[in-house]
Amino acid sequence: MAQTATDLARASLEAVKAGKRDEWLDLFDEHSLVEDPVGPSPADPEGKGYRGRDEIAAFYDSGIGDIKDFNYEITRVCRCGDEAAVLVHFHITLPDGQVTDFDAMNIYVQGANGKLAALRSFHHGATD
Repeated sequence: MAQTATDLARASLEAVKAGKRDEWLDLFDEHSLVEDPVGPSPADPEGKGYRGRDEIAAFYDSGIGDIKDFNYEITRVCRCGDEAAVLVHFHITLPDGQVTDFDAMNIYVQGANGKLAALRSFHHGATD
């Protein structure tokens, strides 16, 4: 199991890149919160995020699972206590073949049980 919030961040990104849905889901606590992105979006109009493994699994299935190609580069990490702020540059090929590049500031929070308690992603989905 990952030892720090930074380890969890890296494990999360690698699981998505490898298409390992169950491995990604296993990183989360049963009451975790995923906000990707933080605030209202087309996929989450109320901006409440996805809470609990069932909602997080549904988020993966509807928004991540069908990505054709998922590449990323971590450009900076700042870890304080049980949280890590990770600046990530994404290069993603969507199901329709569209390629998108963007930066995101992901905040990973490690819970007392060593799993992810929260993942909050700040991004607008495309580079200006």
